Amino acid sequence: MMTFSEAPTRTLSPPLSTGEVNFLWWFIQGSLMNAPVREDLRRGWGPCERHTLAVLIIENALRPHYLHGPVILFHDLIKRAVAAYAYAWPLHDLRTRLALTPSRPCHFCALGIDAASRGDVPHDRFVHAGDETNLRNFMADTHDGWRSWVCPACTGRSGQGGMLCRRHLLDDGKAWDHREFASQREKLEGLADHLDRYERAFSVDYHGTDNAADHAALIAAAGWLGGWGQLWKFWTMASPVCCGVDAQREGRTGAVDGPLR
Repeated sequence: MMTFSEAPTRTLSPPLSTGEVNFLWWFIQGSLMNAPVREDLRRGWGPCERHTLAVLIIENALRPHYLHGPVILFHDLIKRAVAAYAYAWPLHDLRTRLALTPSRPCHFCALGIDAASRGDVPHDRFVHAGDETNLRNFMADTHDGWRSWVCPACTGRSGQGGMLCRRHLLDDGKAWDHREFASQREKLEGLADHLDRYERAFSVDYHGTDNAADHAALIAAAGWLGGWGQLWKFWTMASPVCCGVDAQREGRTGAVDGPLR
């Protein structure tokens, strides 16, 4: 039986609406596999920052040990990004930028699924869907794996390393020189490999073959695709899990030892 914290942790502002919880619950349950929906998500390069975070919060709160839906969603988009990087240098400057540019708005925003929307959702599900505890724990357990992917432009952490997210790559001239382009392609290919193993591990024959680095790839992919602004703010807001992560991670089982390769 799924258990929830007695005092759910909530910092998202504005908070999740009944419309968002109701839609995203059923979206991950089935609509995600609808071909026109997947194509719309691909053309928009996934959800906006708020809905990316909402997917992660809701799925971790209600299905904490079965994140198959989010893995399918972000793995599909990262594979598309890898394909966009297949153009040979120097043609990438035009073709890859064009491929990485969205031609659709956020699928959920376009449908009017926002903080003011209303939906018919059971009270118990709505209350627990917004509990952020499980996502914070998931991010803490995998912190060493995804921290090198945090976009300095999104978070104002210039000079502290990291990798530009998809949106900021489009506006950065230096990111498109030959060396940087090859490095980004290699990192995205590695990210896709981790997500492939994570997705495959949900099948019976490969159950248990995933690891903490594969789990970290889910956070890295979500941030790279949609931007790190809200995800980073969520992570850094006053939280014992976040603030004590460096001390805690040594004692966590399955913790990532270093950045994703």
